[in-house]
Parts: sequence; structure tokens; C-alpha cells
Amino acid sequence: KAKLPYFLILLCIVFQLLYSKLQFLFPGYSQQILAGDISKPVIYGAIAVIIGRTILDGIIRVTSKITNFKIDKGFRKLVWDKLLHSPISLFDKEKPNELVSRTAADTANISMIFSYIIPSTIGMLYFTYTTIQELFLYNWSLGAIQLAYIPIYLGLTIWYGSWQYKTNKKVQEKLSKLTQFLSELLGNMPLIKAFVNENKEEKRG
Repeated sequence: KAKLPYFLILLCIVFQLLYSKLQFLFPGYSQQILAGDISKPVIYGAIAVIIGRTILDGIIRVTSKITNFKIDKGFRKLVWDKLLHSPISLFDKEKPNELVSRTAADTANISMIFSYIIPSTIGMLYFTYTTIQELFLYNWSLGAIQLAYIPIYLGLTIWYGSWQYKTNKKVQEKLSKLTQFLSELLGNMPLIKAFVNENKEEKRG
């Protein structure tokens, strides 16, 4: 089994939550400044939030990348081990170049889910929750409007996610065929040139 770097995934989630918290704090400072309050605590607070967001954004990028690579490496090792111990019948059904694409591209998509999509989604949900909570305290009607928007947003997100999944699946299938085509073509390049088939293969490509 591929071992997930749970500590790094947890760090990604924590950093995303902190970033969402800083995002939530900034409008309060900007509102006070626009209202004419330019006292030191307000100005320094706004500057601290901006600097904090910038630094945290860099930390999130680095942590997400490291997590992504570790997960990617783990899943590729798992797929490689499975391929080595698979029966010959599998290689009769599946073409080697397609398996290369599956090992390289599909594992990258899985690692992206754990390293970026899940942490950023949790951060977004926290930001949405705190925003609605604050809006209800400020004006219940604004909070109700925001709350009513959530089911619409979730419905659109689910629809888009379903469409994106189907589209990505088709893209991966096309990429595996492209990988297979290029491997065969480049391997047979001397023969193609010997028989002067460049124009024909250019059209196929």
C-alpha cells in the first residue's frame, strides 16, 4: 500500500485555515482605514495581515509541492510494484506505453487531490462559515442571503466536478494514446526516414 504523508497533509490543511483566517481579518482593518481610523494599531494590524498572507502563501506553495511529490512518489512506486507482480495476461491486454501514461499522469492527479484540493476546500469552507457567522451578527438578512446561496453553489460545484471528472478521464485516455503513438513513432524513426514517410506521419501526428 502507498503510505500517505498524513503529517504534511495536516500541515497543508492548518496553513490553509490560517490563510483563510487572515483573509477574514483584512476587510475589518480596511473598513476602519476607509472610515478614517489611521491609528497605529489599525495600520500595523493591516500591514501585519498583508505580510502574514504573503509569507503564508509561500509556505502553502512549498508545503503543497513537497506533499504532492511525496504522494506522487509513493503511488508511482505502488503502481510499479503492482506491474512487476502482475500476470502476463495484463500486458497482453494493455499496451506498455499506455501503462507508462497511467503510471506518470494518473498518479499526479491523485497526489494533487490530497496535497491541494482537499486542504484548499477545507480552508474555503472555514472562510465561508466565518463569513456567514459574521454577516448574521451584522445583519441577519445578509447572512440569510449568503446561507441561501450555499446550496446553489454546492449544486453547481457538484455538476462541474462531475463534468470535469468525465472530461479529465477522456483527456487521460487521449494522453495515453498520444504517449503510445509518440513512443512507437520515435522508436521507428529510422524506418520512417528510410521509406520517406515523414509527410504521412506528420498528418497522423
